[in-house]
Amino acid sequence: MFVRSELKQEKPYKSLDQALSTDQREFHYENIKGTVVALYCPDYMGGLNTPGWHFHFISHDRTKGGHILDLSFETAEAAFDLTESFDLYLSDDEDFQRMELSKDVSDAIKKVETNESESAPSVSESK
Repeated sequence: MFVRSELKQEKPYKSLDQALSTDQREFHYENIKGTVVALYCPDYMGGLNTPGWHFHFISHDRTKGGHILDLSFETAEAAFDLTESFDLYLSDDEDFQRMELSKDVSDAIKKVETNESESAPSVSESK
């Protein structure tokens, strides 16, 4: 399992592309049990999330996880859920209301993601 995660953010919060370029960490896990959650966002959801498939991992003991960059497995159990609708609740927090969320950072995120193994510190663990 090869995953990435960003450090916990503090005020003033960085944009995702900034956090990925400075605060991203990569982790290699072997023989680890946990759950993979896959999420697909269609192109028309681009204003709310990055379109395409996203895979995330959380270990069985909930101490390790992140955005999956690569994985292999011998056995797995799969389930599928089609979510036809969802409710989106936005914070009325003053800081959230002032955030610039309309900026398209998809190109900046792609740039960071394609260079991630060159710049991000990496940690290997066996479990």
